[in-house]
Amino acid sequence: MTKTLILRSWKSDFYRSEILGSPGVYSPGELRALKSHGVNAIWLRALLRELVPSRIFPGLAPGAGRGSSKQLRALNTLVERAAKHGIGVYLYMNEPNGPDAGDPFWRKHRRVRGEPVTIREADSRGRPHDRTHYSMCTSVPEVGDYLEESLFTLFSRVDGLAGVISITASENKTHCYSHIDCMGSYKGIAYCPFSAPEEMRCPRCRERSPVDIVAGVIRRMHAGMRRADRKARFVAWNWSWDLYERDPQKRIMARLPGDVVIMSGFERGGSRRLGRKKIKVDEYSLGYVGPSEKFLAVCKEAKRTGRRMMAKLQVGTTHELATVPNLPLVGNLYSKHRVLSRLGVEDVMAGWNFGNMPSLNTYVTGRAMAARKLPGKREFLDRTAREYFPGLRKPGREKLQKAWQAFASAMDHYPFSIDFLYAGIANHALAYWIPPGPLKGEPTGRAWMMDRRGDDLSESLGKLGLEELTGHLRKLAAGWQRGLRFYDEALRGRRDRHSREEYASAVIAGCCFTSTLHGYQAYALCSGWRESRREAYLELCRKELENCRRALPLLARDSRLGYHGECHGYMFDTKTVGKKAARLERWLAARGTGD
Repeated sequence: MTKTLILRSWKSDFYRSEILGSPGVYSPGELRALKSHGVNAIWLRALLRELVPSRIFPGLAPGAGRGSSKQLRALNTLVERAAKHGIGVYLYMNEPNGPDAGDPFWRKHRRVRGEPVTIREADSRGRPHDRTHYSMCTSVPEVGDYLEESLFTLFSRVDGLAGVISITASENKTHCYSHIDCMGSYKGIAYCPFSAPEEMRCPRCRERSPVDIVAGVIRRMHAGMRRADRKARFVAWNWSWDLYERDPQKRIMARLPGDVVIMSGFERGGSRRLGRKKIKVDEYSLGYVGPSEKFLAVCKEAKRTGRRMMAKLQVGTTHELATVPNLPLVGNLYSKHRVLSRLGVEDVMAGWNFGNMPSLNTYVTGRAMAARKLPGKREFLDRTAREYFPGLRKPGREKLQKAWQAFASAMDHYPFSIDFLYAGIANHALAYWIPPGPLKGEPTGRAWMMDRRGDDLSESLGKLGLEELTGHLRKLAAGWQRGLRFYDEALRGRRDRHSREEYASAVIAGCCFTSTLHGYQAYALCSGWRESRREAYLELCRKELENCRRALPLLARDSRLGYHGECHGYMFDTKTVGKKAARLERWLAARGTGD
């Protein structure tokens, strides 16, 4: 079977009628660009109640009949067009996904109403609030019938769909156990939306095993797909299955049809050293090579049972820093693919709804996937540099390898934790600053959304504490600058597009890490503010002003920088960074220390 490399266009909006807009996003030119980086499959988010009509629940999505026909036409157009470029189309699903709690559907189908799920959300000012949704109870037979009917209808009406990628834990409200942490796997994590098992209120599902419920959802969806299409693939993503069973979730896997592919995060469930501490890696990471103990256990179980595996990676960038096109940790990427090759894992989903911009990283991934046998690391990286930066002589290529190694060493000091990734300031640090004086205590918002930014960074500290966190940030920023000196010698002044883009992305990454360090140092000074700290604060302003001035010319020339693909917005740009620089200048001038 051919290797599969799944990615998507960074222009596609995950949250807004993605299928309807797909023919406009995936033009022939966009598909050719993806293909040139080795991509042979793309994916789109799909919501069954909006995509296909249902005879079982005809009122599930009012007006869905008209909307679904438009979506199906758009999907057929995309599938046919992508096939001409040798690219398949997968649909990502998180089902059964019911309407909001206030929808008339729940009054009409009270029996289907399952576990109420309270999800912590944030308004546009970053203020948290709770919102209640209802699960569609899969212990009610009609819900399983609906899933099978919908998949059958979908694959009957869209010929040539490559398959389905399904998440059945966490994320949205779906089945009654979707937000119940039965194993206590996420206890103590600040950004944890899950409830304890004793809080389960659905009387039907309370008497059932979550293992059976998750496997049942997959079986019914798979059955509907398979009735209509014998070739399509069903990919079961084991994201957060540790809510229900210890790794590698043998009981869930044993209950699935034999041709279901298991996809597992390559890094999630791993651990690494941060200074003297051992820290958990529970998200995608480019700084941590992996694989995690969890991934290895899942691979072993899949191999034992003759089941095909797919690895989930983020090859462009991750929550570690999502507002640059890529983190140039290509040596780490090579090492990940080396492990996958050794394990016999030939299929990769290489991105989520961000981190998908074409870059050196996506090119490296495509080249590694295309190789029948990976050469040694130095040879592979030299060949990559020769291909991606045409005309770059051997001394320049050697400088690049030194830079990539320095970047990887710097990332050893990244203060990785769910708290820092989800509540930290790295993504927007270049546009963020805390003014002098006492803190107001306002939340800083979600790191992946365009929330209002307050000055309370306490939630992002995790178990490190402020002093230890800033110590690691200092080493990260300094180490990244060492790598940039090699990049500067190799790429600065070259006029080809790849050299300009890779140089700009690496420099701005360094500016972001420096701004993050300065931001936490400012937070430390303003915590328990005293006027005697003003001189130290102004010295910090001077350093940050210099950092902003370094970033501004690159931001003016490259519109990719500062953009976050999940929220489809700019977390920093010339306007916001320029405005911050002007404030810093005013504070410095007021004390006669402007330069």
